[in-house]
Amino acid sequence: MRDAMDVSPTKLLFRDINALDTDVRAIVRLMHPAFDFTHYARAFADVVRLFIGDYPGYRACNTAYHDLTHTLAVLLATARLLHGTSVARAPFSARTVCLALTAALLHDVGYIQSEEETEGTGARYTLTHVTRSIDFLRGYFACHGRSAQAAEDAAAMIRCTDLAVPMADIAFATGEVRLAGCVLGSADLLAQMADEIYIEKLSSLFEEFHEAGIPGYETELDLFQATHAFNHAMQGRLAGPLEGVAPHMLDHFRTRWGTERDLYQENINKNLNFLAKSLVELGPDCKTVFRRRRDRRPPFI
Repeated sequence: MRDAMDVSPTKLLFRDINALDTDVRAIVRLMHPAFDFTHYARAFADVVRLFIGDYPGYRACNTAYHDLTHTLAVLLATARLLHGTSVARAPFSARTVCLALTAALLHDVGYIQSEEETEGTGARYTLTHVTRSIDFLRGYFACHGRSAQAAEDAAAMIRCTDLAVPMADIAFATGEVRLAGCVLGSADLLAQMADEIYIEKLSSLFEEFHEAGIPGYETELDLFQATHAFNHAMQGRLAGPLEGVAPHMLDHFRTRWGTERDLYQENINKNLNFLAKSLVELGPDCKTVFRRRRDRRPPFI
């Protein structure tokens, strides 16, 4: 069961940017064979440039958890879940697919510092990064001649990734935009929790929380111990406010690959089991195991 690039579908994230981009396009063509990739292609290239420090006026990404790998993982998860949801419920228009993919690419650019923002890292903006991402998006859309309504629709989708904002407080122009927002909000959570080194990356998340001054986590161990409860709460968010679109990952894998496996949920369960076992067996020393295993997945850049 292999795709045209001979990449196993049991891997949730490709190790090559071009392969990931190619797969996103292949998924989109399952929904819209004649899809116009012009806006998507520009956003994809610009976001890569932004994260690596090659975008005018901005510094390179300097947050180790919310990095380019995370953004691309969310992009791929969004494409997969758009497809699965379109199979299980109703097709998304090409316009909505394009906006959702663009929103996925831009959803965390608020962590990127401008050239004038030289103090600390982008983690300083953890609590405001969604607003900063939307501000960037609006300027980006205006620069490239995209309509104000398109910008606001994409902005509403990005707001769905903000855990502090109730879904009821987000204004959606249409039900389709709302559903696409639920897809993006779900993909953001699934891509993180199913990451094969999610547990290893918690140390980096702790560092970001510490710099942002987020209370409740005095040590890395505090974050490790709180992760299972957090993930349980996020499963409730996926099933409730985000309208239960997450299980449509199975519809994607079933339709595209003929498998009855929800690979994201499998990885989430595997990660949580690994964390629980490590905490029981090693206690505070578990962080040395997590750090040692970080190098098993190289970065994109």
